[in-house]
Amino acid sequence: MALMESPVALWAAVQKSPSAKWLPVALLALAVSLVGAFGVDAIGLRSRLLSTAKEVPSCLIVGVVFGLLPILICLVQTVTRKRLQSKLDSVQSFPIAKTVYYVAAKSSIDSINPATLNADYVAPFIILFLLNAFGFTLIYAVYPDLDNFKAANLILGGMQILHAGLDDSARQTYQAGTFVVMALAFVGSYVYMVGRLIERLSNNDLYPISLYFYVVRAVIAIIAAAVIRHTADSFGMQSASLLILLGFITGLAPDLFIVAMARKAFQTVKVLGSKNDPPTMVRPTALPLIMIDDLTRDKVDRLSELGIDSAQVLACQNPFVIWLKLPYDLGLIVDWIASAQLYTLVKENTLQKLRNIGVLTIFDLRCRLDNTDAAKQVCKEIGVASTASSALIVQLDCAPCFVRLRQVRDAMVMTT
Repeated sequence: MALMESPVALWAAVQKSPSAKWLPVALLALAVSLVGAFGVDAIGLRSRLLSTAKEVPSCLIVGVVFGLLPILICLVQTVTRKRLQSKLDSVQSFPIAKTVYYVAAKSSIDSINPATLNADYVAPFIILFLLNAFGFTLIYAVYPDLDNFKAANLILGGMQILHAGLDDSARQTYQAGTFVVMALAFVGSYVYMVGRLIERLSNNDLYPISLYFYVVRAVIAIIAAAVIRHTADSFGMQSASLLILLGFITGLAPDLFIVAMARKAFQTVKVLGSKNDPPTMVRPTALPLIMIDDLTRDKVDRLSELGIDSAQVLACQNPFVIWLKLPYDLGLIVDWIASAQLYTLVKENTLQKLRNIGVLTIFDLRCRLDNTDAAKQVCKEIGVASTASSALIVQLDCAPCFVRLRQVRDAMVMTT
């Protein structure tokens, strides 16, 4: 009967065994062994590496180190979750714990499923490790020996292998150049992946499918780099240094180069389906964070690490979530969000006018609108009729972000 059980039931039974915690470690150890054996054999270097045994450890060590680095980065999420919970619980006895934003932050932290060596993440971790370890092992072992590029290869040679007048030396050089471009695309995708993993961990936005995404993205980047190498002439790129740069940038942003190649192909066959962008004069402003009071470049960089790259994004944030991840006072963060809400409402020019009369946040604006005399001056600076003050009040009171932020601000006043 045991043989008739489903794979899911068998996996659940294995997890309940006392030695289940060592299963992921054993799988990773097996992956390390497989990638080393397969990598050396696949690139045709077994005899050469066995004859020079000193090269074997160095190739594998490089591959294993770069393969394990993203996994080790992911494993810190468990510690991060505990620290966030501890900091949030430190204010549980205060009135702000009854606000909507606090409850939402509490639920968000409690629902985090950290990236650990469990059933959900073992397979993605192994696949990610195999890709990175094999890639760096291949780069480190193959490129130093140009003899590996003598044989004609469709991916490395492209249409060049069909040229009758191309001698072996020229073909070898061309294929080695293609390998360099593809290798740099792989390195670029690796740099992008590590940066994005850190950003996702900071935002508690890492899932098993994310790791599969980075694996597929790296493969696409390598293929795109090879195509760019073979079609460089059509883009007017002859310089070797430019190809190296494009190879690395392709790894960072393969989508842009795929779109560029598609547009070039469509123009060649006279197939056009894209629309023009709106005129510059009617496009919305970028709403940069630097416009917010007290947001220096260092603080803007810290917010950018959390995915907050504009005042529009900051205006809709939960202050507790930001407070948990940044070493700033909760009241200061609430002021930043309130200033961002004012900025997104009135834009740059009007924001400066309101600052000159002491209106620094959305709360100041709401307070002035409640006073008949002050409302006239505020409406004048905004550029609307004084009779529109009541409509502005209704507009603010119906905005969920403003209402929830005001609840936190009022609770903080009660706390003091």
